[in-house]
Amino acid sequence: MEGGYLYEWTYLMYDFDTDQERADYMDNAVYEHCMLGGVKVDHQDFGDTIYVSVPRWKPGVPSTLNTLVTDSVTGETVLRPFPSWEWNTIGDYTDGPVADGFDAEDRLWSVLGAVKLVVFDRDGSKVTDIEGHDPNRVFTDAEAPLSASFLNDLAIDTVNGVVYIADSGIPALEDEAQVNRGALLVYNYWTGDVYRLLDGSDYTTPDMDMALTIRGVTLYMLTGCDGIALTGDGEYLVFTALTSRQLNIVPTDAIWDKPGSVVPSRIVSVPMASAADGLHTDTAAGLYLTAIELDSILHLGDVGAVYRAMLTGATGGTPLTAMSLYTTLLTDHNSVWPDTISMAGRYMYHTTNNLDQYNADALDYSEGSVNYRIHRHYVGDLPYTLGSMYLDSHPAPPSKWEGVVWTVLKVVGVVAVGVLVFWIGLTIGVKGREAPYQRIEP
Repeated sequence: MEGGYLYEWTYLMYDFDTDQERADYMDNAVYEHCMLGGVKVDHQDFGDTIYVSVPRWKPGVPSTLNTLVTDSVTGETVLRPFPSWEWNTIGDYTDGPVADGFDAEDRLWSVLGAVKLVVFDRDGSKVTDIEGHDPNRVFTDAEAPLSASFLNDLAIDTVNGVVYIADSGIPALEDEAQVNRGALLVYNYWTGDVYRLLDGSDYTTPDMDMALTIRGVTLYMLTGCDGIALTGDGEYLVFTALTSRQLNIVPTDAIWDKPGSVVPSRIVSVPMASAADGLHTDTAAGLYLTAIELDSILHLGDVGAVYRAMLTGATGGTPLTAMSLYTTLLTDHNSVWPDTISMAGRYMYHTTNNLDQYNADALDYSEGSVNYRIHRHYVGDLPYTLGSMYLDSHPAPPSKWEGVVWTVLKVVGVVAVGVLVFWIGLTIGVKGREAPYQRIEP
């Protein structure tokens, strides 16, 4: 597969305003608390602007949501807070992890901390109106309990005004009564309704009897609903708990037939050969997932076709096993724990972050070591947000070269029209001047 490492770091560095801030960050080893989390890429820049998140799981993390920029002095790639340092001040619900994603109009939807959904434009301004509706939301304690929620990832449907959010259900230490009550959060920003679905169900909570195998070592990590994705036609929602080897698929009409509940018989669980962290879909209903136990990215060809085959048993005599369902796109044992996936310009981006060693305070920060990477590979597909669900109601966005060609043609057309108008005007003008001087024969 064409592609490779786009960025790599021993530790993350920020675009600090002063040399003193930078010195404090290094002298106090704050960088040891800053782990590369998710990566998102906007469409309009064709992958030129990359956004990364740094969860505040340990003290002192300077900023949660950031863009990558080049330091003008050192030349290194550093993190610049987005939209600003002020927005990333600890408190105001920015003291937790970030779930984020771009819609087809390149608006960035971000869950800041546990309970606050904020939508940003590419210039960093807050979006307060989408077709007459304010999409921003602070979820109530009934919708996403502050003591027990971990809003981990999201999928966006701007055609129907819906955001689907995975709640991992990781509680605060003092509230053990709600341990790992994962759920799906469904937010209709047209109506303001929020539904908490499958709360504490087997589909959204971790498999309590399962252990992960990372680097050949057994790891116990109880994390609920984590990855979530929506097919490009808007017909299927896919989700999985991190501590699980089953992928769950449900038709979105099963969610909206009776808002507030999902009939379990409409959910199909598909086996996986590895636990998965991040999920992402393309316009053709293909699913990409990070197989954290295999150091791999896997691809499921057609979510809808798999759902129908599993539901009806119409597999053509071929058993659908954890290995037969998926294609391995890439495996890199030098990059452990593939975390989050994004797509732009027919490229797939994903992060690897050695999460197991980060949690154990076992990362190597010596010169030459690599702890975090952003990978980019050509896959030939576009993100789900540009799928048929969106294109049926919007004109198709041009590709990078289509845009260039169209711009050139418009310029040539304007020049040609101008020349034609000038010639006609000149011709009329000349004839107009000749008329008074015409010789009239007697």
